[in-house]
Amino acid sequence: MLPYVYGSIHKIGGKGKRTRTWRVRISDGQKFDEEKQKYVRKYLAIGYFEELALYNNRHYSISRFNLTFDNVYEEFIVEYEKTRTKSTCRTVKAAYRYFQGIGNI
Repeated sequence: MLPYVYGSIHKIGGKGKRTRTWRVRISDGQKFDEEKQKYVRKYLAIGYFEELALYNNRHYSISRFNLTFDNVYEEFIVEYEKTRTKSTCRTVKAAYRYFQGIGNI
């Protein structure tokens, strides 16, 4: 169960085939609906989550998603260094080292 204001993932309705069937949204306050004479929650869509639908339809293995931040960084930095300058890579590496230090507080 997610916290109350954390956001949600919900299935998008409608007819036809959609390539993006799940939407990630967060609460964006309330507005008064004159027609319904009540307050209605507003939402802000922040992205789509096709993987959830794929998992539910095909039940693929999620072992790849059991990664730590360190694992993701190690895979990321190898490809990142191929397309960026040395200076930019040093900045990213310094930020990563800083992030590691925060986790030890």
